[in-house]
Amino acid sequence: MELTWHKAAAGHYFATNANGQRIAMARKDGNAWHGTVVGLGFSFGGRRLADVKELALRHVERIYSEGEWTLFPARDLKPGMVVTTDAMREEREIVSVSVDTDAQTVEVELSSETAAELGFTLDATYAVGEYVRVRAVVTETVRAESLAEGDVIHFHDGQATVTRVERVDSSLAQLRVCYAFRAANGSTPQCAATVYPGSRFERTVKPAEAEVTEGAPAVEVGDVIRFYDCEATVTAVSESVVTFVRQDGTTGTKPVGAPLNVVGKVAEGPAPARTLDDPADAQALAEGEADERDAVKAEAGERFAPEAHGMQTIDVHPFTAIVDVIAGTGVLVSPPATGDVSLSDGGATLHDALLADALRGLLPYGIKALEGEGGGLSLEGVTEDGRKVFSLYVSDCITTEPDFEEVAASIEALRQAAGL
Repeated sequence: MELTWHKAAAGHYFATNANGQRIAMARKDGNAWHGTVVGLGFSFGGRRLADVKELALRHVERIYSEGEWTLFPARDLKPGMVVTTDAMREEREIVSVSVDTDAQTVEVELSSETAAELGFTLDATYAVGEYVRVRAVVTETVRAESLAEGDVIHFHDGQATVTRVERVDSSLAQLRVCYAFRAANGSTPQCAATVYPGSRFERTVKPAEAEVTEGAPAVEVGDVIRFYDCEATVTAVSESVVTFVRQDGTTGTKPVGAPLNVVGKVAEGPAPARTLDDPADAQALAEGEADERDAVKAEAGERFAPEAHGMQTIDVHPFTAIVDVIAGTGVLVSPPATGDVSLSDGGATLHDALLADALRGLLPYGIKALEGEGGGLSLEGVTEDGRKVFSLYVSDCITTEPDFEEVAASIEALRQAAGL
């Protein structure tokens, strides 16, 4: 294992591992140097900077070389993960995670056998971007209809075990997911959530599914991997876990060796600028841009079925997207208001919770939500039966620069199609 040292300021250095994570620090205090390593829990010292660097490497190799432990940013901590330091002298499981966006801190409730015997829970506070030594839980995102009895699912305030999944006898084709929630006090209250098919849950990968697949291609930092509903960029690869960031900014993990569809790499910087100094260059540039436009049109035609001509309808159940591929406009129609239920008193509703999933499902088509005033989604209107209609746009439309009249006519046609 290698460490790369960087100078932060006079008398202050920090080290990063192969994944670019800040794993150790060294600072000068008087005539001596002091060092720390993430997950060690105590500091060490030496007369020379070289001594502290050598000690830091030894501790890092001892703590992380077996691949059992890894580094995770505090903002991505999840219930079920296990944290520890040498100073703790025991492993503690994360029970719940709460992020304070104002203070930029992460409050974590921890549980251990010792604490359970005494009848209380421990807690810890981390900075949002601080790295923590953890034994990560390998999770995957699955649809509600794929859940089965015994599956462990994760919420921001804890984890639960699925007891059964049943269909609700209604015209909305809903599912009822029943689960035993693990509370901070050790109790397991029985809960249930009524959702639409296609709703997504974060599930712990079962041991049999987490085994390394022989012959699976190696995945490297910077690889772009494609899932059924989005693409993601690999940000870290440890001995046992591949960490990636999806297009919507959320973080996920997969076990090393699991089959992943690698479709390319992140571009390394901008393409070189093209000039028009020579007439021949200008002609080549014009021909090249024409080819690029044709390629964009062809790509747009492949994303939409059957052919990218005019208005297209995409089912992101229970929402429906209607887009004009030519003008690059679109709307997202929500389900009837009669099928919505409140998830908490005065809080979000079921449709609010499913909206993010619907928008994520549109990303592979190059379709995104239009931002409205106040940073929320732009609301186009509400139909007579209470369906909310949100504004969308196609990032790569067939018309390179549609004029105002074309866009206005397209939006009016979309409003009519949505029932406004």
